[in-house]
Amino acid sequence: MNLTIKTIKQILSYSIWGIIAALLSLVFMKFVLEKENSGFIEEFRTLHITIAIASITILLYIILDISYLKKKLNSSLQAISIRFIWLLIITITVGANYQVLDRFLS
Repeated sequence: MNLTIKTIKQILSYSIWGIIAALLSLVFMKFVLEKENSGFIEEFRTLHITIAIASITILLYIILDISYLKKKLNSSLQAISIRFIWLLIITITVGANYQVLDRFLS
């Protein structure tokens, strides 16, 4: 397997963005479900939903980054902040969609 340094750096970068997406998803779910949590089962449910939202978020972010952001942004502090804002927008959108579907289908 011939992995270049550039590929390894890209994998590491997406791993860091994945951790940030997981933390954003956890904060979002804690904020949304704050009044509903009442025990261990609810905490487990929150963690389960957080993992799903973070997975979808990072998948959408990687697609956006590969197809659009890499071509438009250079490596700078402004580029990192724009990427973070996009990650935040995607997380809120995915989390809100989950909440709407959860309320509508249950």
